[in-house]
Amino acid sequence: MTVNDTSTARQSESATLVPGGSPAPNLYILGAPKCGTTALAQWLGEHRMIHAPTVKEPHHFSSEYCLTPDRDAYGRNYRNWSDETWAIDASVWQLYSPNAVPNILRERADARFVVMLRNPMQMIPSMHRQQIYNGNELEPDLRKALALSDSRRAGEGARVLPGYPPDHLAYYHSCALGWQIARFMATVDERQRHIILYDDFAASPDRVLRQVYDFIGLEPTMPSGFERVNAAKVRRLPELDRFVKSVGQWKHRQGISVRFGFLSWLRKVNRAEKAVDPLDFDIRASIRARLADDVTQLGDCLGRDLSHWLDAPGGPT
Repeated sequence: MTVNDTSTARQSESATLVPGGSPAPNLYILGAPKCGTTALAQWLGEHRMIHAPTVKEPHHFSSEYCLTPDRDAYGRNYRNWSDETWAIDASVWQLYSPNAVPNILRERADARFVVMLRNPMQMIPSMHRQQIYNGNELEPDLRKALALSDSRRAGEGARVLPGYPPDHLAYYHSCALGWQIARFMATVDERQRHIILYDDFAASPDRVLRQVYDFIGLEPTMPSGFERVNAAKVRRLPELDRFVKSVGQWKHRQGISVRFGFLSWLRKVNRAEKAVDPLDFDIRASIRARLADDVTQLGDCLGRDLSHWLDAPGGPT
């Protein structure tokens, strides 16, 4: 798409209006947790022709994981979208969802998709750590959490926060990206998709960001630096965080919308960054055995040899 082509992207006839009269967003950043989507969304949001809402991941289009089911509430994320060519929705689980992408295309046939993918040897421990931090994963031992993968995929919520989708924490399935990309590529026209490997993103964020700008037809606006975004964190007191989340959920159920910021402050002071060790040999062997075929499928979809992924030491970042 050229710059001239993008001049009418916002007003496309294929766009369904959200409340307030704005078209549905037209740029979707998909992938999986811990694949670099937060950094990419943040950097793109600095461009004057890209509207990046405060809520990065509204998750409106996934019927099985819909955090913003109300259409008016979703539309309010884009009420300030005016002259910008693009508006971002960076709900990462929409790649994993069986219906999010088709739902998006029904609302916005001209939507563009940027998809970020990562080596499961790195992604699995990183996502496990993030889900512990988020309070959804109640099994702190990765080896034990992996042993629960199949039962969680079947819908059993063993050691999962009540109400959170267990299959998201079925790491052998949710972090297997080959089948997800095969389904995605069968659904989305190649002119509407741009796929990024985290390896390339980490090695040269400048080059990868310029390629994204080329994909959406904008002159690049580059950040002053490529500092690390959304680094691995831990909760100092997991029990306190679970209590804070339960209070927030209770307020939501009661329809209490008044915010004083105290709960957010508690969650903020209850976190810390922490260095981590490489994966143990037996965990690496388990991931390799379970996901070797999926990695091969992903490589075939992308036309790249990814066999070296399974030899990586792994570990969250």
